Amino acid sequence: MSLLDQSMGNIARDIPGATAVLHRFKLDFCCGGAGTLRDAAEKKGLNADVLLADLERLQQRAEHDGHGKALERLDSLTRHYQLPDGACNTWQALYKGLQILRNDLMDHIHLENNVLFTQVDGQQGGVESTP
Repeated sequence: MSLLDQSMGNIARDIPGATAVLHRFKLDFCCGGAGTLRDAAEKKGLNADVLLADLERLQQRAEHDGHGKALERLDSLTRHYQLPDGACNTWQALYKGLQILRNDLMDHIHLENNVLFTQVDGQQGGVESTP
């Protein structure tokens, strides 16, 4: 289901940082939280595409934060990649592969958060709304 068809209350609850976007657009997600984002945008004459892009960007960032938690869990489970005493070749290969996976994922997260998202943010040119 598109974010435009979800209630503003659910969006405010489920997407970290969404309340700031909704405030910028002067949308009531508290008392008017049962209404859909689409209806609220239409009533205010807002550019729904810009609003949607801002919220989707936040949603993507929240999903990438899950990667960080997964990496922390992996670090914990492997005792920061310390092999068990007497680890056989299979264990050694597994830990080596996990370290490669971790490094690749860290590079991926870095590129998205610090290169791609910053370029997209710069191209948006701020929030557009109609009074």
